[in-house]
Amino acid sequence: GWEDKAEAAWREAVRLDPRFGPARFRLGRLYLERAFVATLTTKRTMDWNMPEALAWAKRAEAEVRVALEQGSGLEDPVERSIASAMVVYATGDHAAAAMACEKALEVHGRSTGREGLLWLLSLAGANVDALPRLDQAIAIRPKFPLALFTRATLRDLAGNEQGAIEDFT
Repeated sequence: GWEDKAEAAWREAVRLDPRFGPARFRLGRLYLERAFVATLTTKRTMDWNMPEALAWAKRAEAEVRVALEQGSGLEDPVERSIASAMVVYATGDHAAAAMACEKALEVHGRSTGREGLLWLLSLAGANVDALPRLDQAIAIRPKFPLALFTRATLRDLAGNEQGAIEDFT
């Protein structure tokens, strides 16, 4: 839960070894999370065209792209699939990112870590199946903060205040 300390540790790992893929991946994931949070507005909408969200998404894409290209240490197939989908998502092609997540779920449907694919799919899928995907992610990992936060946000946007409060709690 100490995002600033984690970021500092991952940055130091990258400084020590620029080819260390897991640190780049974790930085990219953190930056994508920040991009998501930056999309939330007080108008009860999610707006990916906000400058702060776009800036974080661009940073996320750069870090994850390096992680994928360097590969050093980023060998877990589910994490590589998440990373690939994150790059596409961060470039703004949410439809392609949703397809990448769906394909990865077909391959890694029972693997540890798939809740990350479900969370990303809930964002990329134009909210069509967002809540059921988030329910699945939370069933796998009940204390998955991003999935809970995302589901709470979507519930709030849909007018389900009680469900939003439960998830935010």
